[in-house]
Amino acid sequence: MAPQPQPNTETSVRAPKRDIDGFIKSPLVKVLIGPDTDRSELHIHLSIIAARSEFFASALNGRWNNFDTKIVDLYKAAPDLVLEDVAHYLEAVYTNQIDDENHSKRFDDICKVYVVAERLHDVQTRNLAVEALYNRMQRLDPTTTVPGPKCLDIIYEGTASAKDLMRKLIVDTWCTWGVDRLEDFLEDFLDTAPRQFLVELAAAAVRKLVEDSEDQELILDVKAYLED
Repeated sequence: MAPQPQPNTETSVRAPKRDIDGFIKSPLVKVLIGPDTDRSELHIHLSIIAARSEFFASALNGRWNNFDTKIVDLYKAAPDLVLEDVAHYLEAVYTNQIDDENHSKRFDDICKVYVVAERLHDVQTRNLAVEALYNRMQRLDPTTTVPGPKCLDIIYEGTASAKDLMRKLIVDTWCTWGVDRLEDFLEDFLDTAPRQFLVELAAAAVRKLVEDSEDQELILDVKAYLED
């Protein structure tokens, strides 16, 4: 039987030790966000971002002009990313956490951080986002609180593969904790929910049905369809 989401009492992602001298010595990188007509820029430490993001590590590895200029035009690689979402992502990179002690981050905010990390090939921050979403559901009561339509749109527009683990967490959540609300959800959002979510949800629900019935009488036993 496929593993079910279980309460997590310990965060598996550990914050890296920060070397103050490393911060001072590390050069700053200028990151350009948005088109020329509406451009914003952020400055980040090369050593910090290159250690987390494969995208930045590749862009600043010395083989390209970016290394000399210390400028990375993010718009060319990910034109859909906006300043606010990138800023939240960088906050997670520098602090190594997404939710604060007041647990004020909304599901939508966590999902946006995940999508930026996905675009920038940052596995560690993707894991932080997965744990943040999971733990937030645990705190709010997972039997009544599951990722809704906005979260689904963010994740399914921002990821490309059905094997994506945030997608899997959301689908598994709906098949377990959210199953009692699923009928109402489908009635309200069937026409607007991401098609791929519905496909993955249907496949997961069938797998769960088969797994739950493995020790029971065969569902397709012909006797079940004969009248007395």
